[in-house]
Amino acid sequence: GDDDDGDGDGGGGTASIVVKKSVASASFHGGVLRATAAEAALRGSTLGDEAAFRTALHELTPVIAALDSSLGRTQLRKFLISSLLYKAMLMAVSATSAVPKSLAAAAAAFERPLSSGAWDIAGASHAPEFPVSKPMHKLSALAQCTGAARYTDDLPRKSATLHAALALAREIGVIGTIDTTAAKQAEGVVDVFTASDLSAAGLKLSLGEGVEEESLVSHEIPYVGARVALVIATTRALAEAAARLVQVSLSEVRTPILTIDDAIAAKSFFNDAPAALRKGDAASALKSSDVIVRGSVSVGHQYHFYMETQSAYATIDGTGGVAVDVATQSPGSVASAVAHALGVSASKVEARMKRAGGGYGGKATRSVPTAVLAACAAALTQAPVSLVLPLNENMDSLGSRRPHKFEYVIGATKDGVLTAVTGATYALQGWTSDMGLLAMAMDLNGAIDGPFNVPNWDVTGRCCRTTTPSNTFCRGPIHLPGHLLIEAAVEAVAAAVELPPALVRARNLYRAGDVTPTGQLIDSDNMARCVDEAKARCGFDALVAAVDTANATNKYVKEGIALSAFKYSMGKAHGYKAMVSVRADGSVLVQQSGCEIGQGLNVKQAQVAAQTLKCPIGQVHVDLVSSKLSMQATGGSTTSEGNAASVRLACEDLVRKLQPITRHLTESLGRQPAWAEVVEAAVDAKADMTGYGCYSGQFEKGVLPGDSKLGPSQYLAFGACVSHVRYDALLAEATVLRAEIVTDQGYSLNPSIDAGQVQGAFTMGLGYVLTEEFLFSEKGANASNGTWEYKPPSSQDIPVVFNISFLKDVPNAAGIYSSKAVGEPAMLASASILAALRHAVGALRKDGNVQGAFDLSVPATPEAICVAAAVNPATFSFAE
Repeated sequence: GDDDDGDGDGGGGTASIVVKKSVASASFHGGVLRATAAEAALRGSTLGDEAAFRTALHELTPVIAALDSSLGRTQLRKFLISSLLYKAMLMAVSATSAVPKSLAAAAAAFERPLSSGAWDIAGASHAPEFPVSKPMHKLSALAQCTGAARYTDDLPRKSATLHAALALAREIGVIGTIDTTAAKQAEGVVDVFTASDLSAAGLKLSLGEGVEEESLVSHEIPYVGARVALVIATTRALAEAAARLVQVSLSEVRTPILTIDDAIAAKSFFNDAPAALRKGDAASALKSSDVIVRGSVSVGHQYHFYMETQSAYATIDGTGGVAVDVATQSPGSVASAVAHALGVSASKVEARMKRAGGGYGGKATRSVPTAVLAACAAALTQAPVSLVLPLNENMDSLGSRRPHKFEYVIGATKDGVLTAVTGATYALQGWTSDMGLLAMAMDLNGAIDGPFNVPNWDVTGRCCRTTTPSNTFCRGPIHLPGHLLIEAAVEAVAAAVELPPALVRARNLYRAGDVTPTGQLIDSDNMARCVDEAKARCGFDALVAAVDTANATNKYVKEGIALSAFKYSMGKAHGYKAMVSVRADGSVLVQQSGCEIGQGLNVKQAQVAAQTLKCPIGQVHVDLVSSKLSMQATGGSTTSEGNAASVRLACEDLVRKLQPITRHLTESLGRQPAWAEVVEAAVDAKADMTGYGCYSGQFEKGVLPGDSKLGPSQYLAFGACVSHVRYDALLAEATVLRAEIVTDQGYSLNPSIDAGQVQGAFTMGLGYVLTEEFLFSEKGANASNGTWEYKPPSSQDIPVVFNISFLKDVPNAAGIYSSKAVGEPAMLASASILAALRHAVGALRKDGNVQGAFDLSVPATPEAICVAAAVNPATFSFAE
């Protein structure tokens, strides 16, 4: 409503509407469509005129019908055409007169406050072990913050360096011909290689012994984004431009299999017989259950979204040696694959990495194709070659987190106690195994129980083969999907027995003395302690009452609150190698097997070396990681502690070698010698100043735990999170108002690093459950291969209040230095966001008298939440 007569009252004292700006909506065939009929219905009417507004809504019907459905999210866009008009009218009405209390929140503009938070982590420090367990920033923190830190593509290049780019397939089928003529004739192009060229040169296409995946596809294009040719040029831009000129013709076009449902329909599985998880007598337990709940829930893809895409720089020396600088989590895997492809001995190949700009599992096996192709190009051209994938090609060709689906039948008592879980789980692997690895058995056995103690299980599992890139591990690869799936099922049980989800969760949580389906003993009540502390810190009961009050008084802006506990099984951190050397100036060089991918691994190694050697931490330097020492991948959240154990052993080896010198100095000086004095004497004596270590389960009281007797896992990590959300149904917009996270870190190796890891893990989980969605075209192309469609969380998505706490004084007897892992377990805290949103959506459905259960799977995108909320535009009104 514009002020037509200029007196500031909205139009002559009657608040009439003068349409000076058009009512329009984008995303139509041909661009923007103006809703002239809706404008005419509103022109001259009074603000809040129900009849004029309903006529305008009716006149929007042809506008809604004209939506371009090929752009996706059609249901959301149809709803928003009506709801945004209503929202605008509500805001205009509220500017000139009072609106009903139930509409006040919808009529007001929500100003999101700046995020804030607090850490309470001191209780996880253990001062007697300082500098181990002392809060410290990462060794490279200042260099990274100032932009001085170098990544793979920042390394100095030799003047003769060539640049490679990939030509990717755009349709699925059997290869007829690959025409590289135009690409070879393009400016700056040195050569173009296909699979047949590599084979003719004696190079192997397989990415490893017995590995199905090829560096370049040879006969069949199994998915859109498959690598079909390698273009070498004088600059990266010229190589990428030429790669787009490669033409592929198919002798046979294949129908895509893109989803789990597609694979089930096509019976396209990797495992001929389903895997199984069984415990107790599930069939009998179901028969005697008061309530039986059936349902289906799914969780989707998640791109790793590391800031540094896959990058490799390969050089060949005159003796046949190969060096590859690569952004990776597994230098050993890269070196082995390069040696296999080139047909050279593994000892002649070195893969090196100083740091990677994120990994999250996406640079373990998925760094191999880029590195192998860079090395093949260097071998064929006898020149250094750099290969860096653009973001969209990275997303097109290298897969993601594995999606999962759970079709369940669950039994429970009328009080919400779970009696049995049966059903089937499915994992979407993609076209090939992940360098020989499949997900199914680990998903079933390791995580489907979540934090819940259910006495009877009978769940089968299949691994789906689809015409999509091979999927891989992604932060929390086993536990996050399993946790989200069982949490959704438990919420369905709560709805069926008409009890609060928080109460049903509490009645089924594991307690000390319980045993999981895999035989893991729950050795403490630390999960329950995390729950109690999270509730106390946020004032949970008062917050629940406040949410209930807000929902009772607001029609279209609802709140939700949920409390979720989690457990995470940690493997044995064996096999990482370390070498620690002392230089003549007293500085210490640590060479170890763990890749610094942003998780703060290096500073923890420096802390252990300084503590064990009793030298200043400022004199400790952690070297780059090389396949000459590291043959084990960084992942599973145990790498920091596993390497810390090996560094400890290497330092102890060094201390033993220096012990005669230290003893002699102590006797001659009459005091404990300083570090510099020991080093000087060792140099004079030409002593061996290098120590070696490899942790394989050794025991040292309070430091090295030995192998746990608790079950197949070394130990369990626990935590809990309260999430409080706000959902504006008219904008289809969710805001996380608060996250209160409490975790059990034992005695943390570095509490400040670990607190940052908890926040990062939770935020990555938030993106997974809310904003990150894969979209595929009918031909199987990734339609979300960039940030225009794919939305990792931003600063506006993190909680408004974001608090992290660690349990106090809970040493982990089964952990290295009594610590617990951190990088992945806190991902599971994000399940509470989804549960809180279900609470808010349930309130909307109750107000709208929408009956029955509803599905809110992952990702719960704006469209998914909008559809679940089922708000009907026909009910929009300016009255109470």
